[in-house]
Amino acid sequence: MKTLNMKSAKSLLFAAFCKYWLFFPAFLLMAVYLKTTGPMNNFSGDAANIWTCIKSFPTGTIVPSYVLYKGFGSVYPYVWLYQLSQYFGLSEFVFVKLFHCLLFAYVSAIGFPYIAERLLQIKPKAWRKALLILVMFWLWKSNLAFSQVMVDLPSLAYFILLVNSALKISEPDVGWKPVRYIYTGLLLGINICLSGQYSIAAMLVLLYIIIKTIPYRILCDNVKRWGALLCLAALLLCMASVKEYNNYFEKTVTNPLRNQGAWIPTDETWLSVGFLGRAGVMRWGGGLTIPDNRGLSVLQDYYGSEYEAIHARSIGAGYPISISEYFNIATHYPVDFASRYANRFFVAVTPDGGSLQVTRLFIIYSLVFAAVASIWYRCKTVKEFFASEILIVLSFAFSLSAVVILAVEARYAMQIQGLIFTAAILDDSIFASIKKYFQKTKTVSLGSKTIPYMFLMYILFISLCFMHMATIYESLGVDATAVLFK
Repeated sequence: MKTLNMKSAKSLLFAAFCKYWLFFPAFLLMAVYLKTTGPMNNFSGDAANIWTCIKSFPTGTIVPSYVLYKGFGSVYPYVWLYQLSQYFGLSEFVFVKLFHCLLFAYVSAIGFPYIAERLLQIKPKAWRKALLILVMFWLWKSNLAFSQVMVDLPSLAYFILLVNSALKISEPDVGWKPVRYIYTGLLLGINICLSGQYSIAAMLVLLYIIIKTIPYRILCDNVKRWGALLCLAALLLCMASVKEYNNYFEKTVTNPLRNQGAWIPTDETWLSVGFLGRAGVMRWGGGLTIPDNRGLSVLQDYYGSEYEAIHARSIGAGYPISISEYFNIATHYPVDFASRYANRFFVAVTPDGGSLQVTRLFIIYSLVFAAVASIWYRCKTVKEFFASEILIVLSFAFSLSAVVILAVEARYAMQIQGLIFTAAILDDSIFASIKKYFQKTKTVSLGSKTIPYMFLMYILFISLCFMHMATIYESLGVDATAVLFK
């Protein structure tokens, strides 16, 4: 029996290696990159601010950081990784860098490919997965989420873990289901707590789990119904326990620092201050700030003679307004706000690296088109489009809700960018369509060939994206280093 178990374990390990071997090249790629980047707090103000706070935790005298508003995930597991490096007498960032290597390798080599397998019902080839890893690394390394101590890469990994676990739960033959529900409940709690960006997304994933856990056939079966309800109860209990721990962290760590005068905003304060503080900013950080003149024009029209005084106080995030007042302004200018949100979404899905690089933008917009084409080819009916899996796709979209309302930072949009890259690269629908077209028309005379409307749509889409991005950059004024294509 012992020999049989050993053989079974070895076969499982070998099967896992064969399926996920690209994890190791992805880990190595990130390790080589982080080896060259130096300290992980030398470029980002947020990283420098929170790292000082993290290093103070073991001393018992915590140095405040405004990043603590994001909850316990802003400092853990970084505190433990820092303590581990001190214990072994190593450089303070050694284990943090290894942690980031692990996160990137999981997200790019395992997490997103599994999502593609489930949502698109495909078995992607290894070379496509390898290409996905390289594209993610190339397009994301400039946003500093890899090389700086920030919560964004861990948040992305926790969200992808949650989505994968939810998709795994929906499989009829998955083993250890009660344990899976407990694990998923913990991930739900973590995603709800981390800075609020993934809160709505986590609720959409929870709705998907409920739909998949209690379909009609289970509701009609007394035994299965109670089993499903117990699993959901365990999930909700675990989710609540993480939320309760985050409240405990805020009560014992964050609030005492606030009482001592440290500026650590609550989620509500951050939003209410950001409504006006970021009204004139479309994109923030990354070495290039793109203004939002439409936002300021709306405020000028809305506040009239009071605008100058209010705008002066809003600079530097010093003039909070209530959420209800913000939405009152938005309803007065619905088309303008819809335009602003659409522009922010467009900028969010364009990881341009802070300049108009033709090659980079061409590849990005080609990937966006291929992802849209994938939906076009695979969702032929209303029923297919509005299947329960639409909740998973919407969870990715709604994770950008705070970004499109306030201002875009490239590192906040990796989840939706990753989903687009994954669908575009791993799905071969559009490539199969192109191949089929050429095979069908290779012996047909030029005058009898069918018009390749998909190709014409592609050219039009790329042209419009370039035109719109160029127009957005023109708001920077006369600046040859930023406004011109390179």
